[in-house]
Amino acid sequence: MRKILLLAIAGLPFMAQAQTTIFSDNFESYNSGDLVAANSDVWTTWSGGTAAEDATVSNAQATSGANSIHVTGSAGGGPTDLILPFPEDYTSGVYDFSLKMYIVSGKGGYFNIQESSVPGIGWMFEVYFDAAGGGYIYAGGANAATFSYTPNSWTSVLVRANLDADQGECFINSNSIHTWQWSLGADG
Repeated sequence: MRKILLLAIAGLPFMAQAQTTIFSDNFESYNSGDLVAANSDVWTTWSGGTAAEDATVSNAQATSGANSIHVTGSAGGGPTDLILPFPEDYTSGVYDFSLKMYIVSGKGGYFNIQESSVPGIGWMFEVYFDAAGGGYIYAGGANAATFSYTPNSWTSVLVRANLDADQGECFINSNSIHTWQWSLGADG
């Protein structure tokens, strides 16, 4: 499991092939205070729905509407390990995964894309947000690219996986920060 300090995820995370949406979640359909995995047919946690690993819906911050997901964790107490398993392992096509992150000043954040619908098999992509407004990605190699973001504001992240061309690309706030051979995974 990866440790995270504090992050909030909002917007509509989704993977799309061409113009077809495979998954999209409307956090407005949840009530503030709900646990996401406990109230969803698609979200789960690393241990399979464990409440201690679940994330809470919050109305404290939102990029649009009223709700987002509030993900917290600490090195001593363990992280929230909210997982969105995709319906299958994809082997061809072009897919976009996007979300918006709100990192509180003085905190950090993290998310990843796994190589299998079974958690922990391997990591295809990882992004780290540090507490000082910087970040880096593991994409085809460790620390493959760095970026900056503004704490206490929404940061857009888009990961595009072109499985047919074996190419990945990461965008932070619409700026391409890195392109790599997708099949190399996070560590290369």
